[in-house]
Amino acid sequence: MDMFCKLLSFLTGEQKFKSFFYNLPLPSFIVDIENGRFMDVNNTAVKFYGYSKEELLNMSVAQINISNTPQELKIFRKTAAVEGSGVTTFEHRLKNGEIKIVQPYAAAIKLNNKQSLLVIILDITENIANEKWMHTLYTAIENSPDWMMVTDNLGNIEYVNDGVKNISGYKKEELLGKNPRVFKSRLLSAGFYKNFWDTINSEKVFNGIFINRRKNGELFSLVTTIVPVKNKKDSKVINFVSIGKDITQEKALEEELRYISIYDPLTGLPNRNLFILTINIYFNSREYREKKLSAYLIIIDVYKLSYINNTYGYDIGDKILQRFSKRLNKIIGVGDILARIGGNEFGILFIDLQNEEGILQIIEKIKEEFKNPLYVGELSAPESETKDYCVANVNEDNTIIPESFNIAYTMGISIFPDDGKNAEDILKSAYIALLNAKTQGEGGLEFFKASMNIEVSDFLLIKDNIINAFKNREFLIYYQPYFDIKTGKITGMEALARWNNGDKGIISPIKFIPPLERIGLIRHFEEYLIDIICRNLKEWKEKGLNIVPVSMNISPVSFRKEGLIDMIASALDRYEITPSLLDIEITEGVFIQNLDDTLKILNAFKEKEIKISIDDFGTGYSSLSYIKNIPADFIKIDISFTRGMMKSSKDLAIVNTVVVLASKLGMKTIAEGVETDEQLKILKSLGCDIVQGYLFSKPVPDDEILHFLKQP
Repeated sequence: MDMFCKLLSFLTGEQKFKSFFYNLPLPSFIVDIENGRFMDVNNTAVKFYGYSKEELLNMSVAQINISNTPQELKIFRKTAAVEGSGVTTFEHRLKNGEIKIVQPYAAAIKLNNKQSLLVIILDITENIANEKWMHTLYTAIENSPDWMMVTDNLGNIEYVNDGVKNISGYKKEELLGKNPRVFKSRLLSAGFYKNFWDTINSEKVFNGIFINRRKNGELFSLVTTIVPVKNKKDSKVINFVSIGKDITQEKALEEELRYISIYDPLTGLPNRNLFILTINIYFNSREYREKKLSAYLIIIDVYKLSYINNTYGYDIGDKILQRFSKRLNKIIGVGDILARIGGNEFGILFIDLQNEEGILQIIEKIKEEFKNPLYVGELSAPESETKDYCVANVNEDNTIIPESFNIAYTMGISIFPDDGKNAEDILKSAYIALLNAKTQGEGGLEFFKASMNIEVSDFLLIKDNIINAFKNREFLIYYQPYFDIKTGKITGMEALARWNNGDKGIISPIKFIPPLERIGLIRHFEEYLIDIICRNLKEWKEKGLNIVPVSMNISPVSFRKEGLIDMIASALDRYEITPSLLDIEITEGVFIQNLDDTLKILNAFKEKEIKISIDDFGTGYSSLSYIKNIPADFIKIDISFTRGMMKSSKDLAIVNTVVVLASKLGMKTIAEGVETDEQLKILKSLGCDIVQGYLFSKPVPDDEILHFLKQP
């Protein structure tokens, strides 16, 4: 500022001053000290501010200054006229709206005999921006969680940021002036360090992963880039900048991911991938080829695990899988391979077995091992316990959680090399065998047979068709009414499923019910049907029709699965249907497998006032020892007896016996397949209660059944 004033003192004479003023390379103007109006401006100011000279001469400084009030600017002018401008900054708005940060140099002058202020403007916007950027950059580097270190060309540490401090555990003052060898873990090879020094000494950027040691001795992995920094004058390296990221957790995660890619985290057993890999390695080994022994692969499927998960929670299901795997570990020998290959499936490859007798002994061991329940309580318990369960806890839904479970299973078995030449093939064969074993229910076991391949191909084809049938809503219900034999009035109807296939037309349930059972979709199918039945009943009720009970068949496979009663009760509640309007039909075969469990389920139906019919009575396992205990409302006389009684005295005697038996037990009889007046006459004479058959009506769609429901 002093130099500026001295310079002005030499500019005596108006001509010299104007020459100086107009040729200044910096924006300059002369303003009135009192009102701040522009009295003159140079061309550089015109270009800088974007206004014409005429526009500026009609303006005041306050119109371009946006950082100060007019009063503050006036004080500045008066002070500058006496003491000089000092060091200060203003914000000026250009005509295009751009804001510039300026530093003014001002001095008092006389213009036209009037005291004025000469102001020369220095644009420091870029400098301020650079300073701000440098501050921002420094703040970002200093506070970055990543590693930032600067050393001199000898490797002595000159700067470390907070990231280095936090990652290494050293304080900054402990590192400054030290060599990065302080982090050395001695786990990297001499070759690694040679490559590192060769690279940076050749003035190239080095990229690599350092395994270093923290102050507390822990290891950490640092993916690092080291950049040589050259002096601008002589291009010699003066510093090295090390930028790094701590990937210790990523490395640990990588190891964990590698582990779970080949091991099951729940049981610690090999998973399907490692199982297949290990089997193939073994089959291709010289040891195995020289022995030329058979190997047996068993897939064991834990039965009803989904029910346990849904009822008691997945924690209990997981504990069962863990205990189950420990039991299997007791059975395998040296060299045998055990793995968890699916959600509830375990695979075991048994080697060194001389013949089929060996695998049969293994199967007996498995059966013996799982005779006793699996204990899942928190406390230890002897594995030899024979109790069914003891109460351990109650979950949030007030469901009692047993401490032990009797676990059932199914098994599919294949043989190498008979059933496949590699792991994938024999695993596929074992799965096919398992599929067949599941149709037998709990405890099912099957060895693979070549004929199963054809069956499975057909099965997979129909499975795809069935799944598409659900999507396209191709399953329908036809209703066949039955009538009181005395009054002829409709007393109920049977819901009969049909499949309206686009290619084959209407398909009988005889064709598609077995596949539905086999692929595990029978419960889903029955849920689909009960929903239609309840919806129809509600629609008919709303129309004011004479609605009657509807019966539907329950598959023996579905009957044995938990959740049946809840599924049916839910549908009745959803559509507000009186439970007595539904009749559940079951076949005799259901009773034979487990009479006690069957009675529990049937009594539960009765408690909900749902009616029960015994279907196809006399065709299977009829026994007075159990029929007397069945809480059924109806016994249905099979169509074969209805037709046969016209020609066979034995069939006639059976029909008569069933009618009498039902009457004595408080049940009603429904004769199926009544097709002639002669049959009707005989049934009436025998005292049969209800009749059903083509003599009265064939099964019809829901819209055609309305004819019968409109009758009084």
